[in-house]
Amino acid sequence: MIKYMVCYKRFFLDIDKLLVVSIDIQEGLLKAMPLEIQNLIIRNSKIILKACELFKIPVIFTEQYPKGLGQTIPQIKKIVDNFSAIEKISFSCLKEENFVKKFNQYKRNQILLIGIETHVCIMQTALDLIKRGYYPYIVADCVASRTKENWRIALDQLKEAGAIITTTEIVVFELLKKAGTREFKILSPLIK
Repeated sequence: MIKYMVCYKRFFLDIDKLLVVSIDIQEGLLKAMPLEIQNLIIRNSKIILKACELFKIPVIFTEQYPKGLGQTIPQIKKIVDNFSAIEKISFSCLKEENFVKKFNQYKRNQILLIGIETHVCIMQTALDLIKRGYYPYIVADCVASRTKENWRIALDQLKEAGAIITTTEIVVFELLKKAGTREFKILSPLIK
């Protein structure tokens, strides 16, 4: 029973324990995705980031080698106050000293991952989080790979490793908890 309760608790997001990491949603990486996936990533990233703004959930942005892959897409930069991103060359965010410094400031153990690419930077970051005792949540419809096979296999492996696989809509409703609030009135039209 105790084991069940510990496991069960992991499935519930706690606003006070949650940190979002937006990984490498950059011009060069995004345009390598099929157009339908590009649109999905842009739409769902904006929804997740709006929820973060409303619930005051911190977000860390990263950019993989921006000199070659470009910067974070303008659709994200323009909706985030005081946007800044941590440059990296390691695939795992946790292998970058500047990221780790920023990450450790928040002292949160539920880490929601969005971004590109699922089978590379998302996967390696999530596995490093698990290894360090954190709970990674992978937003399946807000992460992408150039091929559907890489995306699917990475999500399967991450689930097997202990990550929680979720969706944008599940995250939003879990944060909202009920209808009729100011936050509900702002977020519900975005997910229809």
